[in-house]
Order: sequence, then C-alpha cells, then structure tokens
Amino acid sequence: MAPRPSLSLTFSCGFSITLQNNASSFEFHVLFSRSRYLFPSPDHIYGTRPELRVQSKEYMANTIKTMRVAAKDGKVIVFKGWPRFLAAWRAGKMKNQTHDEVLRAAQEDITFSLACFLVGAGRNCYFCYSWGWTAKDGSLDWYPEFDKPLGEPRGDAVQDGWIFKREFKHAAVFVDLENRTAKIDWR
Repeated sequence: MAPRPSLSLTFSCGFSITLQNNASSFEFHVLFSRSRYLFPSPDHIYGTRPELRVQSKEYMANTIKTMRVAAKDGKVIVFKGWPRFLAAWRAGKMKNQTHDEVLRAAQEDITFSLACFLVGAGRNCYFCYSWGWTAKDGSLDWYPEFDKPLGEPRGDAVQDGWIFKREFKHAAVFVDLENRTAKIDWR
C-alpha cells in the first residue's frame, strides 16, 4: 500500500501539525504530535466509493467532548462541518447545479453541524462549513447564522444520553446525536 500524501508543519515552539490525506475516506485529519488530544479515526466508511462516511453517535459525542477539553486547555480548534448532501456532491450527482444552488442547499442544512460545534466550542474554536476544501466548494462562503449575535456561553453543555443542550446569552442550542437533529433558538 502506498503511503498517504501528507504535509507537516513544525513551529519553533516544537508543536507540529500534520495534514494527512486519507484516500479511503477522502478526508483530511489533523494529527497533533506531543498532544493528548486525539480525535478518533473514522469509525465507518462505505467501501471504496466516494461516499460520505456516517459518524456514529459515539464518535460525534467523543468529538464534542474532545473539543471541549482541548479548548479549555487553550488549544486552537477548527471544527469542520459538512452538509448532508456531501455524498451526492462527491458522486457527481450535483455537477449540473450552479455554485449558488449548492450554496442554498448548504444554507438549508447548516443547523446540525453548527449546533454540534456550539455545544463543545470554547475560546479559540473556529467553525468551517463547506462541501469541499476550496473556495469553489464553499470554504469561503458566508452564512446568515454567522451574523447573528451569540453572546457568551452561560455554562458548558449539559448532556442527557445522546442529547446536548447549551445556553448562550442570545441563543439556546439543542443537539440530538441519535436522531441527528438540532435546533438553535436565536434570541
């Protein structure tokens, strides 16, 4: 098996980041050396077709908790969210749609990814949401939710089973990982 392409960056403080292309899932994983913050690898990949991997509720809960712990320790986190139509887009089923049409579909689907981010986010946490990695794939597009006032969190998220809730000064966030639903009530 050929090695996966990767790019390593080492900073003067000794911290390094490796961006690694995992060809079997078409994802990039950020691996932090000298770190106790280890995000698990994909837990389910559908064969070798370019389809969206489906994360289990356990995987998503662990990602939220890991982000929360790393953020409290002052680490910089970039949380990458994907629209649910990603499998269709990757398979070329949306190739005849304009960028604006795909963007509208992404706008209609941002709530679950954004809510998952918000229940675990802290200082130095950033949200990236697109259907690819380049500007033409939505990486630089803006969403109306980004302009809404959020305010300071009123505390950490509360978890009850697979449900997370978190209150902010101007929003209440609800995520149900088991049913893959979410709601953000902006105030």
